[in-house]
Amino acid sequence: MTTAPAYRPVGRIVLAESLTLLGNQITQFALPLAAVLSLNARAGDMALVFIALDVPTLFVGFLFARVIERAHPVRVLRWTLLARAAAMAMIPSLHLAGKLTIPTVIASAFLIGSTATVHTIAFRSAMARLASKRELTRGNARLATVTAIAEVCAQAVAGFAVARLGGPLTLGLDTLLILGAAAIIYSFSQRQVSIRQASALTETTDETSATGSRAVAPRRFIATNLGLRLLLLVTALEGFGLGASGTVWTIHVTRGLQIDPTSQGVIYALGGVTAALSGMVAARVLEKVSPFAAVAMQQLVGAASLAAIAVAPPAGFAALAVLVAQRLIVSPVSVIGNVATVTYRQSVAPATMFAGVESWFGALFVGGMMLGRGAAGVLGSVTTTRTVLLVAVLAGAAAGLLAMRGRAATRRAQAASAVPQVSLK
Repeated sequence: MTTAPAYRPVGRIVLAESLTLLGNQITQFALPLAAVLSLNARAGDMALVFIALDVPTLFVGFLFARVIERAHPVRVLRWTLLARAAAMAMIPSLHLAGKLTIPTVIASAFLIGSTATVHTIAFRSAMARLASKRELTRGNARLATVTAIAEVCAQAVAGFAVARLGGPLTLGLDTLLILGAAAIIYSFSQRQVSIRQASALTETTDETSATGSRAVAPRRFIATNLGLRLLLLVTALEGFGLGASGTVWTIHVTRGLQIDPTSQGVIYALGGVTAALSGMVAARVLEKVSPFAAVAMQQLVGAASLAAIAVAPPAGFAALAVLVAQRLIVSPVSVIGNVATVTYRQSVAPATMFAGVESWFGALFVGGMMLGRGAAGVLGSVTTTRTVLLVAVLAGAAAGLLAMRGRAATRRAQAASAVPQVSLK
């Protein structure tokens, strides 16, 4: 295995991605408010906005995967960040020009979702090419910490900005953060990064030359790799469960458990703090725990806690205690599971086809989430929110059982398929 040079761009790539994650949280809060406060958007309008944000994940990644795989990862990151900043700037620019309408918000949301999809795949592809396995785990853990902190802080910043600037202009903050990330990426020395990429690709070649996996299509590679195949099913089930539970979560907690919004905000903030703390130790945990064990724990703990929320008694101390326990337990376990999932994919898939593999995972996750939302809408209209949550529990439990099979199954398949067992140490 070739020794990597001392220069490591991974830290700055993670820093740049941290800025975009902060911007993501601002956009998730400000974009709906921009449509509601500035354009008096109705429920149907908001549904179209959210669909426009999510739909690109189903196909845009496949369209650009080959470009991402063949191009230099830093060059791809530069272009995707500039395209993303341009898409983000559309709404404040149209607002200042007095031409912001619901159709233009929907069109902007589609472009934002498209550029964000390509950027996410490009970033993870760059990490897969330029980082060692140890750097992958640490970098993904650091990003999980930033995401958790952003969930707590960025919405407060966005709320203050919306009150002062309005929803459309607040999206300009995300544009500035993305441009800051682009400036960091543009500061890289092309020669030094190229040396680092060559070292990482040599490592990938050493690990995959025996199987010739770099010559096959990503779909076929996933089909022949038992670990990725199981993880893909887990991802689809997870998306379904999150879509179903997320659709009725606020209704169930607010009306069913009768917990007021202020208390919910405090409890969710506590969950974000524990998530940030778990991100700080995720790399060390994953040195001792296998990726599939972490994913299984994430899914099974999530299913059990969701079941507790579904059957919790309404109002009173018991309802509050169940919600507090759910957030304090699920948030840190989910962070470690998510870090394990992403790092495993980056470690197993050859760097030159990682973009294609990641496109499949993104498409099935979003597709599962859309199916979950649709199922929740149908079930919620004829039954209670508790029933919808219990359906999501079943999806989570099934995902957990599949993940439990993962480690043993990949061990058995290793000898027959010659696919190396991946360790995140």
